[in-house]
Amino acid sequence: MILDPERARSELEPYSRMAGGMVKDALDEAELGGGKEKTEKVVMVRCGSCRKLNEEDSKFCQECGKPI
Repeated sequence: MILDPERARSELEPYSRMAGGMVKDALDEAELGGGKEKTEKVVMVRCGSCRKLNEEDSKFCQECGKPI
């Protein structure tokens, strides 16, 4: 018996396409498709004392409590 890689690829192609479609459907349903959805940019400010990332409008560090 001789295995032919080209024949194997052509025979497996419909199953591979189906599996890829199922993954795409799952990502779309979970809204992780990486498609046309707009992402919101978030600005973070790093505390000078403990290096924790805090929200842009924070006046004090959420970790150590020191002024930002």
